[in-house]
Amino acid sequence: NLGIIFGGRSTEHEISVRSARSIINAIDPDKYHITLIGIDKTGKWYINNIQGFLQAKNLLQATPDEAVENEISIAKKDNFTGVVNISNNQSIQSLDVVFPILHGSFGEDGTIQGVLKALDLPFVGVDILASAVGMDKDFTKRLLRDAGIPIAKYLCVNKNNFKQYSFEKIISILGNPVFIKPANAGSSVGVHKVSEESELESSLLDAFLYDNKILIEEAVIGKEVECAILGN
Repeated sequence: NLGIIFGGRSTEHEISVRSARSIINAIDPDKYHITLIGIDKTGKWYINNIQGFLQAKNLLQATPDEAVENEISIAKKDNFTGVVNISNNQSIQSLDVVFPILHGSFGEDGTIQGVLKALDLPFVGVDILASAVGMDKDFTKRLLRDAGIPIAKYLCVNKNNFKQYSFEKIISILGNPVFIKPANAGSSVGVHKVSEESELESSLLDAFLYDNKILIEEAVIGKEVECAILGN
């Protein structure tokens, strides 16, 4: 019994929806019984009809009554761990493993991993610490640097100190152009390439819409390589 959790409150909600569709289309239905759990942008959890989800453009297309009927949580009750209907506290479906396909905050930062760990529910992907560290680009860079692995040069700024860095000071340290990005986001949300002084402040302010901590990073010219790891 496989639970797929998708959607969520982050700015990458729509990316997560697309990822969930890809996973459903790739999974062998004869091998796994799929329970589809969608989290809307307000943070409410719903059980979803798979065929309806694959055909719909949005996460939820339910009337208020249907939404109440389908609102769920994941809970541990006696020997049962799985999906529970909130309205009547009835157990719906036990779960053996969960595939958290949430992107961004609350999904890749250790939050959902902590919830599942507390419920003793096995899940796909790395554990709480690796999720939290991997989500925060500043901490990731610090660990890589301390391990002797080369990293792109960068400055880490917040809303209290970013005005201390003029364009001239930044390019004297990092070169020109630079990239500006939220420390805790993905899917290129809030990312800007800056090569002119006039672009700096607006790019920083846009990145601050997604995080309180921003990286200003040197441009690296080269190939982008992604490495998927399968293991235990």
